[in-house]
Amino acid sequence: MSAHKNTILLPTDFSDAAAKALVWAARFVIHHDDRVVLLHTLEDVHEDDGAALTPEATQLYQGAERKLNEWAKELRRQLHGKHAFIETKVGFGAAGVATVKAAGKIAPDMVLMAVHGQTGVASVEMGPVASYVCAYLKSCPVVLVRSAMAEEIAA
Repeated sequence: MSAHKNTILLPTDFSDAAAKALVWAARFVIHHDDRVVLLHTLEDVHEDDGAALTPEATQLYQGAERKLNEWAKELRRQLHGKHAFIETKVGFGAAGVATVKAAGKIAPDMVLMAVHGQTGVASVEMGPVASYVCAYLKSCPVVLVRSAMAEEIAA
């Protein structure tokens, strides 16, 4: 038996919408002993099989790792005493593809991702990353958190 109850994959672009979704997830989704994987994708960096990253890509990777660690720290604070196993991962290439690839490796019970707040007719549309993940990830539910919804419910 694994040490965690559920595995939740939280892709992030470090936007305000993603920050609100993180708070929302801490309050309503993440439970004691869950495993949470925070994923950020470097879309301008493509991982070649075994090839070393360029100096510029290395700087981007290290910056993403630092930011993910800050988000992990904030998530721990938002959990208000609930213990969760928090991991961070940096993906490469298109964000949707990297998210589906990461999900294939970690086998999450859920993917929870922010969709940027839009109003009117556009509010029923997803962006390209969420659309890709919903279309190609069939192994678990994908929960989309609209920024405005997360803000209203978590208040």
